[in-house]
Amino acid sequence: QAPHFLRWYLQVYDPPALNGLTPLQVRQGTSLRGFDPYRQALVPTTHLPITAGYIHFMRKVDSSAHIELLNERWLVHKNLIGCYVRATLNLADQQLSIWHKPDELASWRRIKTRIFRLKEPVHDLLPAFTFKHNCTRCREYYPA
Repeated sequence: QAPHFLRWYLQVYDPPALNGLTPLQVRQGTSLRGFDPYRQALVPTTHLPITAGYIHFMRKVDSSAHIELLNERWLVHKNLIGCYVRATLNLADQQLSIWHKPDELASWRRIKTRIFRLKEPVHDLLPAFTFKHNCTRCREYYPA
């Protein structure tokens, strides 16, 4: 379903913050930054290894107080039924944390943390791929 969603999101969806434009219209004229030849040569051409870092998912809590994530169901809390939560997977620690932000002005609040065992080893990220996210927008979205 991802290709269908991405097409809809880029070409049809018009978030209020974009004043009637679609994400594709806003992005026109902007070039995406790719890897330089040195970094490109470091990317495996076959199976990508799991590397230390975080993966964030947004999910809506269903009527049974669960979210579905990576083919597993996770109990959140009955008070959050119908709300959106962020599930953050910490690959190095193999933990899943579920966060909630009740409104735009509130801070993210961790609801729970659970073990999330991976079947493959987790590798350190190569230094060539470490980027600092120092912009305000990035820092605002990372949980404390």
